[in-house]
Amino acid sequence: MRSELEETVLSKVKPLARDREKVMKVADALLEVLRSWANGRFRPLLVGSVAKGTFLKDPDIDVFLLYPEKVAKENMAREALTLGREILDDPVEKYAEHPYVHGTYGGYNTDIVPCYEIEDMDSMRSSVDRTPLHTLYIKNNLPSARRDDVLLLKAFLRGIGAYGAHARVKGFSGYLCELMVLHYGTFEDVLRAASGWRLKETVEVVEAKKEFHETFVFVDPVDPGRNVASAVEKETFALFVFASKTYLESPDISYFFPRKPRTRSADELKGILKERGTHLVTLSLPRPELIDDNLYPQVEKACKKLHEHMEKNDFTVLHSDYHIDHEIVLLFELEHGELSGIERHGGPPVFHPNTVNFLKKYGDKVYIKGHRLMTDKERKYRRVSDLIGYLVRELDLGSDITVMMEKELRIVEGEDTVKFAPGAVDSFMDRTFPWER
Repeated sequence: MRSELEETVLSKVKPLARDREKVMKVADALLEVLRSWANGRFRPLLVGSVAKGTFLKDPDIDVFLLYPEKVAKENMAREALTLGREILDDPVEKYAEHPYVHGTYGGYNTDIVPCYEIEDMDSMRSSVDRTPLHTLYIKNNLPSARRDDVLLLKAFLRGIGAYGAHARVKGFSGYLCELMVLHYGTFEDVLRAASGWRLKETVEVVEAKKEFHETFVFVDPVDPGRNVASAVEKETFALFVFASKTYLESPDISYFFPRKPRTRSADELKGILKERGTHLVTLSLPRPELIDDNLYPQVEKACKKLHEHMEKNDFTVLHSDYHIDHEIVLLFELEHGELSGIERHGGPPVFHPNTVNFLKKYGDKVYIKGHRLMTDKERKYRRVSDLIGYLVRELDLGSDITVMMEKELRIVEGEDTVKFAPGAVDSFMDRTFPWER
């Protein structure tokens, strides 16, 4: 029996009967249009959460075009793109392992994706070929009584910021949510299990065909050579484990519907920075015309590399993150923005034959510390902004990001960051959990 809280959440996230009828009516109409175009060349199939009855309000419609294996991949992709552009409103070509079309149909966000029709994984030619089998597996195995538990789990993960396997979140996919409910039972059963997970947690509903090394492993029952949870990064995994523990201790609707953080004024943000006594640096540049799955990995790579090289050059980075909206902002909070003019440089032990060369190079600046020769040499980059200017020219920060940083990068430090990137700074300085706001 569901708790009063769970019933309240379901009343907010579960589509009403008329809404379910509407989306199915639109999906059926789209399938009928596609069948009229097919002429035996392909079979349109509704997949995803709408097909499985596990969708939240405002769902997307996913339709796959299943082609015989004899059809050339380029012909399959070309026809799917033509159909998508012709049938969908506001069509946009996107790319996974091959092209597909995203747009709207009947007011719903819709994807039309070509794939090969296969009966088992031995015939798979691209990763999307297994998606229809995923849909069939859930439809055949997930009891209808457990669909609401999937909705609760999706809403919980969405509320804490861990729902979605895409590059923006790197969390738990809808299919993974369905499998976890199918494996563990109710929504609360999943949370009880998750509260006891450890890194490298492995769930084998079928025996894995290979060894996996990701943070969380959930073997795909459709394809035992695949980890359904491969997209889940360590921090997102840890967030779900921690949220599961705290929710079970004290259930609250804020886990599902967190309050938006209060927007702090410029003076408040400046006060926070002054109180912390740290040095904030922001790097901002216009957002390029890239889809999220291509953009986010590049921005994350740039953020991690810059963080790493700041540390290598003796700048202690307390926190780093990025914020993407109409522009990209990378943020770094450091203990200090400027270092001393000299740095200690270690040489060889005095017993090593290279001591002579070290002495010739540094002359009367050499001294002994412990059993090693040392010298104090002039630091190349005293200010972090000077180091960043060098790094963005020398490092590979992602093919698109590197080019833009060389041309359009703006570096802002200290209190000025509040003026030039207030939203990004406000978000960066808010380190409370979503359910605690």
